[in-house]
This record gives sequence, C-alpha cells and structure tokens, in this order.
Amino acid sequence: MFRTVAVFVMLFSGLSINLIGIDKVFIDQIDLGKLNLIHKLGNLQDKKGYRSVYKDTNCLLYYKIWSKDYWLAKNFIGAFKSGFYDGLTSLTALIYDNTGRCRGYVSQAGESVFSSCSNMVIIIEPNSGFPIIAPFVNQKDKAYRRFYTLLCERIIATGYAYIDFSPSNTIILNGDYKLIDLESVMLISSVDQSFFACLSYPSDYKNFISQMKKRFS
Repeated sequence: MFRTVAVFVMLFSGLSINLIGIDKVFIDQIDLGKLNLIHKLGNLQDKKGYRSVYKDTNCLLYYKIWSKDYWLAKNFIGAFKSGFYDGLTSLTALIYDNTGRCRGYVSQAGESVFSSCSNMVIIIEPNSGFPIIAPFVNQKDKAYRRFYTLLCERIIATGYAYIDFSPSNTIILNGDYKLIDLESVMLISSVDQSFFACLSYPSDYKNFISQMKKRFS
C-alpha cells in the first residue's frame, strides 16, 4: 500500500517538509472498509474539524485521519518538520489527499502501559481520580527515563511541547516507550493555563513546560 521514499519534499501551507525514511500514502488508496473504526471525534459541523482512528489488525497499524480543516493539523506538520517526533513515536507514514494536504498519519500498534508488564508507575490523582504517570518514581525504569529525557530534549531543541502527556497516550513497542495522539502538540509560547490546570499530567512535566515557556517567551 505504501510507496517508500528516501527524501520527499512537498509544499504544505508554505512549509517545505522533508520526509526522510517515512512512507506516504494517499487517502484514496486506503480501503477503510477493511479497517476497524476505533473511534471518531467531532463532526462536519465542528469548527475545529473531526478525526477518526482506524486499526488494521492484520498489520497492527493505526490510521488516524482528520478533516481538511482539522485545527491541529498545522501543529502536527510544524512539529514533524522540526524533528520533534524523531525517536518518540512509532510513526510509519503520513496520509495526504489529492491536493497535497496532510490528512493524518499511520503508526505501529503497541502495548498500552496499563496492560503491559512495564515498570512504569501509574498513580491515581486523589482530587480528580485521573491516572497519571508518577513523577520521579519512574527513574527506576531506565526505558522510561530514556524516553522522558528524549522528550525534554526535543522540546528544548524545537520549541514544540507535547500537551497531552498522560498514560493513555503512551505505549510500549519493542521495549521502548512511544507517544501516540501525535497532533497534540503546539509551540511552547502558545501553551495556556488549561494545560497547567489539567490534573492528569505529571507534575514534573508541567514544571518543565513552565520553565520552557519562560525561556521561549
């Protein structure tokens, strides 16, 4: 289904994007009837656009496809261009429509941190009841610490922040931690108070983003 490209350069909203080692697939090449619809969020009337997630159980791939006007699409492309995702995700392909607009991505399936036998420590925040990644305790998990350190390094290097850092958006693939829900990124300068008010994000990560926000302001 995919056509591999070593280097593919195209224009998207004035951005020149280098796809190195990443496949591309056009949306009309995807047979959605053979995929399982996992969930769909939003609708045609939603001003922020909508997105759907499909799973190919044969190839263990997830397809995330969004509408042409999906509000986080430009954030995703900007972060991709900056190199933010390198090493942090199981991204295998970007999805385009016939106008050259990015309409989503394909990623490998992994194990949920809730169901895996990982050493990641998940605790319940007492005030909200939300599960969060326990800060500092996870220093004992070397794989997690490598992942977390790389995430922080990418934020410093690119100026982009991952804004939905919770257990539900973290998987384990071949022993390594990876992010999912990849479009949940924005420039640090755009991170607002709602991020810091969210009780499901680990406190050490929120403190780090707060420091970086001052640095990039």
